[in-house]
Parts: sequence; C-alpha cells; structure tokens
Amino acid sequence: MKTSTVHNLIAKHGTELAMEVRDLVTAQIDALKDIVETEGLDCEFELRRSYDVFIDPEEAEKAKKDFLASVEAGARWTRDVDLVEGGNVEQVTSIKDAKVALSSPICSLSPYKFVCQILSRLLDRKALNLQTNTLVTNITSSNGTNIISIPRGTLRATKLIFATNGYTAGISLPFVNKIIPVHGTASHLTPSKPVSPHLSHTYNIAYTRPSAESQSRVDYLNPRPDGSIVVGGANWTYNHDRSAWYDNFDDSALMPEAVPHFDSLMRRNFLGWEGAGAGVESVWMGIIGYTGDELPFVGVVPGMSGQWALAGFNGGGNAMCWLCGKGVAEMVAGGKVFGETGLPRLFEVTGERLGR
Repeated sequence: MKTSTVHNLIAKHGTELAMEVRDLVTAQIDALKDIVETEGLDCEFELRRSYDVFIDPEEAEKAKKDFLASVEAGARWTRDVDLVEGGNVEQVTSIKDAKVALSSPICSLSPYKFVCQILSRLLDRKALNLQTNTLVTNITSSNGTNIISIPRGTLRATKLIFATNGYTAGISLPFVNKIIPVHGTASHLTPSKPVSPHLSHTYNIAYTRPSAESQSRVDYLNPRPDGSIVVGGANWTYNHDRSAWYDNFDDSALMPEAVPHFDSLMRRNFLGWEGAGAGVESVWMGIIGYTGDELPFVGVVPGMSGQWALAGFNGGGNAMCWLCGKGVAEMVAGGKVFGETGLPRLFEVTGERLGR
C-alpha cells in the first residue's frame, strides 16, 4: 500500500480504522503466497519491495516529513517501511532525478494467469459452473429470489454476489452514482535486448508536475520476470476530455495520448535503459470502480434480499480482493456477519455509504 494512501486514511478516518486496511493489505501477501504454493500455480508470483519514488521536490519533501512524523509518533505501520534519501536515491531505485523513496514489502503476480488457473482447478473438481460470454441485462427480486436476465432466458438465485467492480452500477440500482466506471490505461513495454541487472522492485513514480496542476502525476510499474515491464497511469495525458474516461463503461476505446508517454518512459526515467529500445508492445484500457470515499463496498447490500457486494476497488483491487472475497464467502456460505470476518470496518456496505 502506498505510504500516501496510509497517511490519507489516517487523516480521514483515524489510526485504528486506517490500520485495519493496511493490515489487510499486508496479510494478503501471505494469503496469496499460501494459495500459490498450495495449488502449485505458475503465475509469476514474487515477494518483492515496492518503491514509492518522488521526483517532484515538493511531494518528496512532504512524503519525507509525513513519514518521519509517523516514525516519531511510534506508528507501527512504519516498522517495515524504509526511507531512502540523499545521494543514494537514484542508485537504489534506478530512477533518474529521484529525490526521496519509501519502500515496503509487497508481492506481485500475473492476475490473468492466477485467475485462469484457479478457475481451471475449480472446474476440474466440479466445484464451479462457469458461464462465459453471458451478458446480464437486468436483475430483479421476487419473494426472496434474485431473477437474473440473460440473452438465453433467466437464472434464479437465492444468493447473489456482485463481484463486478466498475460495472456494478449497470446492473445494481443501489450502486448507481456510488460506483463510477473510470478508465485506466496500462501498457506492456518490451526491450529489444535484455537489460541487466534485472529490475526487481515494483514502483509508484510521482513525477514533477506543472505548477498549475494540483493533481499528482503518478505511474505504477511492475517489472516482469522475463524482463518486460507492465506500466499503468498516464491519466494526465488525456484527463482533459472527462467524458472519454469518467462514468464510461466502454473499455474498447484506447487513449492515444498516453502511447508516446509509455513508449519513452523507460529510457527517460531509468538508469541503464537508455539504449534498451523498450517500447510499447501493447496498450489496453481497464474499467476501474471509483467510489466517493475511495474505499470498496464489501458485504451485504442493505435492503436487497440475498445480495452481497465485492466491488468498487478504486484501482487497488489486487492488494485487497483475495481476502475480501474470502470474507464474502464466509458470509454467504458460512453465515457470518461482516464483523466476524475480520475485514476492515471501512469496507462494509452501509445505508450511510449508499446515501440512504
């Protein structure tokens, strides 16, 4: 979890509630490692450090000041976070003009390979009936049963989980204007020749921004074991056209303005990559589920019989959704209430959060 996110959570909700969220993210590292090893998944799983790197001088100074204040206050979340400053920041992070960096434990994997292999094993065990390319057009309730309309007819379910993230508001009325579909852009960069030493960390890079801009410019990078790089971000290159990316479900329309930024990113920012020829191999869009409080909705949907939510992860789902899914499963299959799952209280779906 980014250190700036921890600070924001503490400022908004207090230390106790904020630490519940961070503890979940930390616990998920072990939980994912356990399922990968137990099931023998080949999904590029790695235990690593993640660096929040600040190139912008003002943001760097603020990040350092906030972190040191937390250390002085004895905040336990700082115990596994390392501050890098002074003349060694560029060398340690491999990022040009880096002013300050904060690193913390993390794991990385290929979500696609992870999910496909989990689904395959469940199908082999006949524990799952998987219906792909099945468009849900409407959901209604009658006498405690959820009626799901699809092109082939209807399905009926007494228990229904909306694990639909940014698409949730399209089929669930309680989440209209509560989970907003927002475009996120990602790319796959491939060098023309191997670059050594291999980048072994993940990154959130806060660039210097024009003085007229109030919003940070941040990319997030995940180096892959084969030497290629997955990069997401570049939203400032296209956010002038709000209708193209905000409250928009269409993930087929790419943002061409982001391509030049991604194409030159590695040689502009990373030491040793100047002649690697690391250009864009592919660019794609994803639909992020944005919520007003920047927290996901997890748990029973108030006023809706037999419905649970697991959605609205604001672009940070990979750090949270595995254990959130486990908690929802315990509610649906085990009869637990939200408070018995150990999930962060801030995530619970409540009438107050839904504006009821």
